[in-house]
Amino acid sequence: MPIEQFIALDIFHGSKTMFQCLLSEPLIFMKHMSTNFLNYLVSLYKYLENFTLPQSIFHYLGKFKHLLFLILIIYFVYLIVKKKSYKNLINNIRNFTISNLLILLFFSWSFFSIFFIFPERHYIILQFIWWIYLIAVILNNHINWLENKIVFIIILIIVLLFVPTSKSINYFHTSILDAKKQPFLKTINYLKKNNDHKSHIIFSSEKGFNTYLPKNYQEQFLEMDSIIPYRKNGILNIEKYLSDKNISIIFMNEKMQILIQENLGETGKIILNTPEKIGFRKEIIDQNLQTYILTKEN
Repeated sequence: MPIEQFIALDIFHGSKTMFQCLLSEPLIFMKHMSTNFLNYLVSLYKYLENFTLPQSIFHYLGKFKHLLFLILIIYFVYLIVKKKSYKNLINNIRNFTISNLLILLFFSWSFFSIFFIFPERHYIILQFIWWIYLIAVILNNHINWLENKIVFIIILIIVLLFVPTSKSINYFHTSILDAKKQPFLKTINYLKKNNDHKSHIIFSSEKGFNTYLPKNYQEQFLEMDSIIPYRKNGILNIEKYLSDKNISIIFMNEKMQILIQENLGETGKIILNTPEKIGFRKEIIDQNLQTYILTKEN
């Protein structure tokens, strides 16, 4: 649903804050929070599993990796119930009352965004320091085998052998060939140098053109809500979108090229290979860049 249609529903009767939403429609808001709580538990389980049993090491186990993590949880519960390791937590609270109160304060506030908004991954990952501390306190004196130097060295060697180095990890920004070549800056300089002082609207997957370009340039940021009305039966009428939005320049960075290739089918091939067929021409910004621009032909 486009954001405009959602706003028109006015579910929370003009409420501007979370607290106003809660007072306006308590049942709907409580349902929202309970859904977030369930999503949080599922996500926490998933992220804790990947943290405890890193995919880079344990992917060799396949689905047995999930079973192994479940066994660890059962063992953890066994320690709490049968071995009464919960007493470690009680003693820790008694011995470090002020410190634990401060930890509880910060830990509690971290749930605000999770339950009121959504349990995004970065919210949950930020909590790991508290979860690790809590688990470490409970497990204290119950995993003495880790204190054996030989066992510790064996585990360390296994980790060093199987964990990938930073060289072998391909992050999104470094997989982009133009990442270190400043394509955005070079595009801005190119448009300034070739400014015809006519009004232009730049279609882009990145924001920021308005800040650095003369006022005759405006940007149309690629937003899903603005594109949805042009999608019918899974097909996006990109030509009508470009026409209705008066797009005269398309910023063809690598991200935009990938999006066009993966989502526009045959029309995407035309935009990438023969843009003249839809009234645009390709302009090379820099011979060393993958990025280029498409400008509307007069």
